[in-house]
Order: sequence, then C-alpha cells, then structure tokens
Amino acid sequence: GPFTWDVKRLVASINLITYSKAYSDEKIAQLIRCLVSSYLKQIYEYCNSREKRHMTITSENTHGPVNILLKESRLGSREAHLNTMTVVENFERKFIRSKDVKDVDEQLRNQILQAFQGYLQTIPESKKEKPWSYRVKDIIARTSSGIGSAGRTSYSILVQGKTEALESDIILNMKPATQSAVSSVIQDQNLQYYFRHDGLRTVLCAYAMHAVTSKWLGYATLNNQIPLVVDKVTTHNKNLEWNNINDFEDTCVTVEYLGKAMAKIHCISDIDSIEKEKHAGHHTDLLPLHIIPRHTERTIRKAIGGNDEGFIRDMISFAMTYGNRVRRDHRLFFEAFRNGRIPMLQVDESH
Repeated sequence: GPFTWDVKRLVASINLITYSKAYSDEKIAQLIRCLVSSYLKQIYEYCNSREKRHMTITSENTHGPVNILLKESRLGSREAHLNTMTVVENFERKFIRSKDVKDVDEQLRNQILQAFQGYLQTIPESKKEKPWSYRVKDIIARTSSGIGSAGRTSYSILVQGKTEALESDIILNMKPATQSAVSSVIQDQNLQYYFRHDGLRTVLCAYAMHAVTSKWLGYATLNNQIPLVVDKVTTHNKNLEWNNINDFEDTCVTVEYLGKAMAKIHCISDIDSIEKEKHAGHHTDLLPLHIIPRHTERTIRKAIGGNDEGFIRDMISFAMTYGNRVRRDHRLFFEAFRNGRIPMLQVDESH
C-alpha cells in the first residue's frame, strides 16, 4: 500500500492519545509536525547513506521516555520471564493453567504437533541451532489479545531448550495469521500469487521490516485449514506505555523517535536491503522481488517532490480531521450501545 497509510495511521494515533491528555489543538498540531519532520529527515539521511541497516535507535543515542524504555527492556531474565507463565512440578516445567489458559484435547494436540513439524521446515537452515531436539513439553490454548487477533484462539508451546536445564526452555506462540488489510483495498494478481498463505505473508513482511529477525520466526497450517504464524515469546520485548508520558517536551521527544523508526521500517524494506544469504535466503524464491522497490527512500523522496511543508500540513490536517471523526464515531456507538439500539447486544446495568 501507499507509504502515506503508515504515516496517517501513526499521526491519527498521536492525535487520539494526546487529545485524551487534554492537549490543545495547537499543541497536537505541533507534535504531529515534529513527528512528520523527523520522518522526512530520516528518509533524506537514508538517501545519502549506503549503511541503512546500521542506523539504530539504542539506549546510547536516545533520551527521554524511549531511552528509559530501552534500558528497562534489558532488565528481564529468561528464567524470571518463564516463571510468569510456567511452573516446575515433579522436576519438569509446564504451563500455569487459569481461566484464560486452557488445556487442549488429544485431537487438537495431535493437530498442533503436526503443524509444529511443518513449522520447523520453514525455519531457514542458517538460523537453526544444532543439535536441538525441539521436544514439545506442553501445549495450552489462550484467547489472543491485540490488534488483528483479539478474541481469536492462539496456542503456546513449551519446547525443551538446547540443554536439559529447565531455565533453557523456550515458549513459542502459534497464532492465526490475519488477512492483510491492504488486500481488501488493493487487488494485485502478482501479490496474490505470493501471498496465498497469510502466515508466510506475515513472515515475509517481518523479514522486510526488521533488520534482525528471530531465529524462531516461521509459519504453519493447522488441520490443513488455518494459516498460523509462529515465533518465540521473547524476554526483552517491552511496549511503549503512554500513561506516564504527559509532559509536552517528553511527548515531543518520543514522537520524534517514532517518526525516525517508521522511516527506518520503510527504508529497509526494499531490494537494496534484503541480505539474501544471511537474512532471508530460505525464502528468496518466495519473495516478489520484481515488485519490491529497489530504493524505497528515493521513491518516497520523489513522491514528496521537495514540498516538505505541504506534506507536513497534509498530515496534520488528516490527523485532526480523522481524530474528530473517531471521537464522533465512538460517541455514536456508545450512545447506541447505552440505549440498547445495537441488535444482539444488551447492556448489563448492574455494571
């Protein structure tokens, strides 16, 4: 899809977040200007550099909330992370069961194990560590959360680590792959040929958008019907929480880094950046190389055409208009829900 879709989605989100913090329209517009300007600056820096993949955002070149986030993400340990989801009983590790974490029956377990064997074949040989038994210790089902997968059932698989030491165990997340939102709007027969399996599509997108991908990233098919994407549950992943980002200067610094990060995602997802041997050699024959742009940063620079101010104003206008529309839609939905005007939905007045 157009690169502007990502920019618009981000600036609209910033509008909604900062409006909820009672920022004035003037300050919201300033923040969006700061974000888009940072995005463009990074795009132009990529145009003048051959080392796109080595431009990183780290705890050494950041400050403010993003710097704190990066430092906090280093504190977790694998064993402590494992202990939040598992327990050791009779000298063996297993998942903790709860109302949201359920056992799977024998039939489903066998289907998942079959899908797991298929998944192992999708891991590039260059990323496999040998010897490794890949022995499955436990499987549970849970209701997924998050954008695109909310309400769907995903599966967690506990796999023996490289040694028999319990702290080396690995947890894999196997979740249904969702259909691309772009595919509902843009019909391209060339893309449809490559992206018949949404799990594969998700993996290829990850290879495109990240300079480094997990060695556990792969895909599978459950019961010959449901496309899945599989990856390791990592210890050091941490989300940017906005609850404590209230100071205007802190918010401005944060959105600058978001603009810079979005530029990097766009600019490393081109032919110029695909390291066929080290990065995605296993999937090179599956990549639509004739469709992916060769120099994304130059394509974006050409689209902007030197009119930075016009592009920034357009993004500000979109964010303000879209933010108002979202708040109006939410108000209409809430009033309809509150007054019982949505069929099959009933308000529980006791809550």
